[in-house]
Amino acid sequence: MNFFVGTYKEYDAINAEEVSVIIPKVIETEKEYENALARINDLMDADPGTPEGDELELLVTLVEMYEKIEEPIDPPGSVEALKFR
Repeated sequence: MNFFVGTYKEYDAINAEEVSVIIPKVIETEKEYENALARINDLMDADPGTPEGDELELLVTLVEMYEKIEEPIDPPGSVEALKFR
């Protein structure tokens, strides 16, 4: 059984017929993040339960994880929270 560990962009550059199992890689750089967003855009019309739909779901999860670490959203201060209400 052949395994592949890497980004989807790296996966696109290999012969997929030689790979049995794909192990996705956590997004670690801004470039990987941008590539993941571009791939998500390509997959937006994928049907759930299909390989493309599964890839979309996984990429969205990886992007959300990256954004929580790299671009955290601070909770609003008390004044901002009251204004929002």
